[in-house]
Amino acid sequence: MQNSNNQGRKGRLGPQFQYEQSFMDKVVADYMAGDQSMSQVAARYRITKTQVAYWYSLFSSELRQTTLEK
Repeated sequence: MQNSNNQGRKGRLGPQFQYEQSFMDKVVADYMAGDQSMSQVAARYRITKTQVAYWYSLFSSELRQTTLEK
C-alpha cells in the first residue's frame, strides 16, 4: 500500500535535526579538510562518530559544489 499524499511516515515531513544547519556544515567541512579522522572531528565537537558519518553522507556533495563555485 502506497501513501498517496506527500507526507512521510506518520504524517511527518522528513527528518528534523537537533543542530543548526551551519553547525552541521562546519562539522562536515572540517572532516572534509582531511586533517582529522571522523572520530577526532566527533570528539572535537562532542558529538558521535555516527552523526558525523550521517551528516557527511547528506551534505558532502552540497559542500563540494559550494566550494567549487567560489
